[in-house]
Amino acid sequence: MKLSLAYSNHRQYAAGVRVIFALLSLLIGAAVVDNTVHHKWRISADMAHMIDTNTSDSVVTRWNTESARQFENQFVLVINTPLDDAAYNREEAIETAIDTFEATHETLFVAVDHSESLSPLVDKLIQHRFNFADIQAGRSAEDVAASIIARAYGAGFEGVPGLSLLNDPQGILQARLTDFLPHPQADVFANRIAIINDNTSPSLLLSYQILGSGLDLATQATLVDAVDQLESALAPLLPEAQLWRLGPVFHAQFAAASMKSDLSVIATGSTLGILILFLAMFGRPQALLVSIGSITFGFATAFTLCNWLFAQLHFIVLVFGASLIGVCVDFSLHVFARYYQTPEDDGKQVFSAIFSPLLLSLASSVLGYLCLSFSGLSSLQQIAVFSCLGLSAAWLFLGTIACSLPRAYKPALLLPSLTRYLSKAIGKGAKKRPLINSALLAGLIAVAAASASLYSTSDNPRLMYHASPKLINDLKHAASVIQEFDPSRAILVSGHSEDAVMKKLAALQMPLEQWRADGLIAGFRSIHTLLPLAQEQRAAFDHNNGLYQPGGAVYDSLTSLGYPAASVAKASEFRLLTPSALAGASALTQNLWVEAGDEVAAIIELKSPDSRKLQAAISELNDPMVVFADRAADLTHILATIRHKAQSLLVVAYLMILAMFVIHYRSLVALQLIAIPLGSSLATVAIISAFGAINAFHIFALYLVLGLGIDYAVFLQASRYNPDASSLAAILLSALTSLLSFGLLGLSQTPMIGDFGITLSLGIAINAAVIFLHFLMSPCATTNNNQSVHKSNG
Repeated sequence: MKLSLAYSNHRQYAAGVRVIFALLSLLIGAAVVDNTVHHKWRISADMAHMIDTNTSDSVVTRWNTESARQFENQFVLVINTPLDDAAYNREEAIETAIDTFEATHETLFVAVDHSESLSPLVDKLIQHRFNFADIQAGRSAEDVAASIIARAYGAGFEGVPGLSLLNDPQGILQARLTDFLPHPQADVFANRIAIINDNTSPSLLLSYQILGSGLDLATQATLVDAVDQLESALAPLLPEAQLWRLGPVFHAQFAAASMKSDLSVIATGSTLGILILFLAMFGRPQALLVSIGSITFGFATAFTLCNWLFAQLHFIVLVFGASLIGVCVDFSLHVFARYYQTPEDDGKQVFSAIFSPLLLSLASSVLGYLCLSFSGLSSLQQIAVFSCLGLSAAWLFLGTIACSLPRAYKPALLLPSLTRYLSKAIGKGAKKRPLINSALLAGLIAVAAASASLYSTSDNPRLMYHASPKLINDLKHAASVIQEFDPSRAILVSGHSEDAVMKKLAALQMPLEQWRADGLIAGFRSIHTLLPLAQEQRAAFDHNNGLYQPGGAVYDSLTSLGYPAASVAKASEFRLLTPSALAGASALTQNLWVEAGDEVAAIIELKSPDSRKLQAAISELNDPMVVFADRAADLTHILATIRHKAQSLLVVAYLMILAMFVIHYRSLVALQLIAIPLGSSLATVAIISAFGAINAFHIFALYLVLGLGIDYAVFLQASRYNPDASSLAAILLSALTSLLSFGLLGLSQTPMIGDFGITLSLGIAINAAVIFLHFLMSPCATTNNNQSVHKSNG
C-alpha cells in the first residue's frame, strides 16, 4: 500500500512538472514570434539606461539626453604629421585615401563640415544686424567713418565667410563671431583643415557623425576596422604621421573587445575544468548535458520573455541575470548525486525524494532575487525578472528531464569514492560541536564588526572598465591641439522665461571671467557671447537707425566708397532676435539653448573645467538658476543609486527568506540556516574592504552568494537528522563547479567582471567551508550512508 502511494506521488510530481514545462514552452514560442515580428530584440550598452533618469521633463534631463546622444555618435581622427615637401608631393594621394575612406563607409558615418553650419548662423545675424551695437561704444562719427574706410582697404580685416563690408561695415558681427568660434592658426591640406601648433607638428582634423548608434557593438567593430584600414593606407604616404582616435566609440569598442577576450579565455578554461569534473565524478556526460541544458533553457526563457516585457535590455542585465541563473547547476548536482547513489530508483523516485528541499531552495532564491524588483529602478527590476524567470525555467527543465530518467544501472566513476570518504568524515567533530558552534558565532560577530569598520564604497565608472593606454594618450596629445569645449560638462542657467535667463547669463559674465583667471576653466561661451539682451538690442537698433540714414556715418562712408545708395540697407522696424531663434539657426548654436515644458535654459560650454573647484564656486553663488551639469558625475550617481538600492534590498532579501524559513521550520533552525550565507557575505565584504572599496558589482555577486548559501543550507537541514554523504558531495561539487565557472572571472582585466568573480570566489569558498563544518558536527554517520555507498558499488 505504501509503495503504491509513493508511486502515485512520484507520478503526480512528474505529471505536474511536465504540464507546467509544456505550458511555459508554448508561452516562449509565442513570445519568440511576437518579438521577431515586432523587432523587440533590443540590447543597450548605455550606462545611462541603467537608471530611470527621464521621469521628469527638466532642462537638465533634456541636455543630458541630447548631449549624450550627440557625444556618443561623434568621433574625430587627428592626423599629426609634419607637412614637409614630401607630404605636399603626396597631397593628392592622401586626399584620395581619405575620400575613399569616407565614400566606402558612407552608410556608417558622414563627414562633418563645420563651415556648412556657419553659413545659416551668419545669415541669421545679418537679418538682425541692426540689433548689434559697436563694441567700441561712444565712437564719434569721424571714428566710425575712418574704421569703415580702413576695413574697405583691408586694414585689420579678417574675413568671416558671408560677411562683407556692405552687410557688416563696422565689423560688429565679425567681432562677435570671432569671440564665439574657435580660431586656431590653420591651413588647408588635402582639402581638410590642418591646425598649426607651435609645440607639435600640424594636425589634420577629420570630424565625423555616426549614422547609427556609437554604442552598437557591430557598429563599433566595423568602425574600428575602417579606421585601421585608413591608418594602413596613410602609413606609406605619411611615414611620420600619428593617427589619434578621439570619441567614446573607440573606448567602448576596446572595453567590449577586452571583455570578450577575457571571457572567451576564462570560459574555455572553466568549461574544460567543469567537463573534466563532471566526467570524473559521474563517468558519463548525462549530468553535464542536463546541467548545460537547464542553464541554456533558463537563459533562453528569461531572454525571450524579458525582451517581450521590457522595451530594451541592458547588457549588464544579461551578464548578471545569467550568473544568478547559475544557481540551477546545484539542483542538477543534487539530483544526479542521489540518482547515482541509489541505482535502484528511477528518475521519478529520485526527484520525488528531494522534491521538498529542491522546491524550497528554488523558492528561497526566487524570493531573494525578487526583492530587486522593489527598487523602483528598471535595471534592477529587469535583473530580478530575468533571474527569477530563468531560474524557474531551469528548475522545470531539470524536473522534466529527471522524471524521464530510467534506473542508473551503471555506477558513477569517482562519486562513490568521494561519498565513501565523506561518510567517514561526517560526525568526526560531533564531540566538539559546542566549541565549533561558539567559534562560528564569534566569527560571525567578528566579520560583522570588521565589515562595518572597513566598509567603503566606490562608484567611479572609469574604474570599472579596462581602459586603453593608447586611447588615453591620444586624448592627452589631441587636447593641446584641438582645445574644444568639453562635451560632457557645462553650466546650465534655467528659468521660466527667455528674458530672465538672458539677464542671468549677463550677470554671470564677471564670475566666469574670474573663474577663467583663477584657472577653474580655460574658456567659455554661451548664446550671450553672440546675442545681446533684449533692451540692448533695442538700444542698438535705435542708434544704428541714425547711422544708416543719409547723413549718418555708415551711409555716407559706404556711398563715398562707390556703393550705390540703394544697396545700403536701412533699418526698417525693430525685430527682436530671441535666443531660441538664434539657437535653432545652426548646428553651432543648437546645443546652447534647451527648452523643456515651461522651462528654458542656456548652456554655458566650458573648456578644461576643474569639476571639483568649479562645482564649489557655483555652490557659493547659492543661485537655484545656476547648475553645474557633469555627465561623468551623473554616471557615478547612477552606479551609486544602483548600489544603494541593491545593498538595501539584499538586507530585505535576507529578512524575507528568514521569515520563510521560520514559517517552514518553525524553530531557531531558521536563524542557523540564514547565518550561513550571511556570515559568508559579511566575511567576503570584510576581506574585500580591507584591500579596496565595494561597488555595485560586488553587491550583485553577493546575491549569488546568498542563492548558493541558501541552497547549501536547505540540503544541510534536509539531512540534519540523517546525514547523507550524497548531499555533502553535491554541495562540494557545486562549490567546485561554481568556482570554476564564476571564480575564474576574478582573473579578468575588466575590473567590474574581476570584482564579480573575486566576490563569488570568496563567498562560495566560505559557504562550502561552513557547510562542511556542519556536516562534521552531525551527531553520527548513519548506516544509510554506508548502505548507499555499498549499493552504488554493486
